[in-house]
Amino acid sequence: MKKDGLILILTSFSQKEDARSFSKQLLELKLIACATILPQCESMYHWNDTIEITNEVQVIFKTIPQNVDEIFAICKEIHPYELPEFIVIDSTQSSNEYTQWIQNHCSHLL
Repeated sequence: MKKDGLILILTSFSQKEDARSFSKQLLELKLIACATILPQCESMYHWNDTIEITNEVQVIFKTIPQNVDEIFAICKEIHPYELPEFIVIDSTQSSNEYTQWIQNHCSHLL
């Protein structure tokens, strides 16, 4: 993973309020610059030897590479799911201005 640039993290929640609360906590800690909470979607997946179909809320966090491990630790600690989705996407290209905005708003350790 690059040391600079933009990272997207995907996760999901069963309740919009859980997604908002989690996102707000990460914003207050300056671990993310933005959380995009997508409206209700349907997820289908294998769980405990059955196929589950549930309604969820998808969340996309925008952050920097240096914050991924701390976000993952918080996710494992407080996410309501037993096995939360945590997918990290390393952006290969984004506008310099947007990337700078992300870096300016979530560089709590710098």
